[in-house]
Amino acid sequence: MVPPASNATLQVALLVVSATLLLLVVAIAVRRTYREAANRRRAEREGRLRPMLMRCLAADEPDLAMLDGFAGGDVAVLEALVWNMLSKVRGTARETLTAWLVGRGAVANARRRTRSASAVARARAAEQLGAASARDAVPDVVPLLGDRHAEVRIVAARALGKIGSADAVAPLLRSVDGPRSVPVSLVAMALLHIGPEVVDPLTKALGDRSPGVRAVSAELLGLHGVFAAARWLALLVEHDTSIDVQLAACRALGRIGAPQGVEPLRRAAAERSCAVAVREAALVALGHIGGRDALAALQIALADDDAGVIATAAEALAGAGEAGAAILRAAGSGAPVSALSATIATDWLARMELDVSAHRNRGRREVVR
Repeated sequence: MVPPASNATLQVALLVVSATLLLLVVAIAVRRTYREAANRRRAEREGRLRPMLMRCLAADEPDLAMLDGFAGGDVAVLEALVWNMLSKVRGTARETLTAWLVGRGAVANARRRTRSASAVARARAAEQLGAASARDAVPDVVPLLGDRHAEVRIVAARALGKIGSADAVAPLLRSVDGPRSVPVSLVAMALLHIGPEVVDPLTKALGDRSPGVRAVSAELLGLHGVFAAARWLALLVEHDTSIDVQLAACRALGRIGAPQGVEPLRRAAAERSCAVAVREAALVALGHIGGRDALAALQIALADDDAGVIATAAEALAGAGEAGAAILRAAGSGAPVSALSATIATDWLARMELDVSAHRNRGRREVVR
């Protein structure tokens, strides 16, 4: 039997718990009500200021200084609107918005917030500096590439791409390695946004000790079509110890279309000890470059004993027009290749014929219309 004193104590404890839970529910409700009211007030202020901002931007000579008077006590709301608008406009309007933010000290404040204790604040600051293309802020954003929070690192990489300074190239390339790395695809996209300024640093980076850096550099030089880098890329195809780098160099040579890439690509495609993925990438690149020597290398690859290599060579020949079709027809007859090669060649010839037929039918339908 429970003593009366213990029973009373239990009842008091239950009352205390119930009261605590009630207070917690009330506090949550009050907080939610306050937040909703604050959001409504902010939306009303934005609704008042947005039309004024749009009218200023629509003027022949936008002058945002006049908005200071209109904003009254809502300058912080106006500043948030301008930050959000910055990435949506171009030309004079964007320059005017940026100048207004600089004049108000908003850009300088964003630079300071890159060192905030809050990861959200650091990410937001980097995003804003990227939107403002604040070149002076590169030293503030670069350290965020090594931030302990992955989201901050990602935002920083994107911001550096938008800022577009060559000073960010080396730090971006280094960020693909290490325990706090940035995804290679994001780094590549950021470097592409920077533009032609990246060419010289990327060419130098082909000799970097990091395979990741070499691979990204090779890929981007190909995307930029840097003809002068062809000889260095050719060396990577033949001598680099990383398959990823060899693959990137093959793709780059194919995109550039440099004739000096044919010989190293031919040797890589023919080397049986080479990784199959590299051999196939070399064949694809040869198909892109074209020319007599490249077609000859593709023809030799039809006699290979690897089905993947044969299929890649046949596909490359199918994309080479009538000259490639002639080689495929010869292989389809069975001489001097294996039955497998003849079957693959015949299959690609059939695909070519279907493509031609479909193209003719589309042309007829357009004439009828």
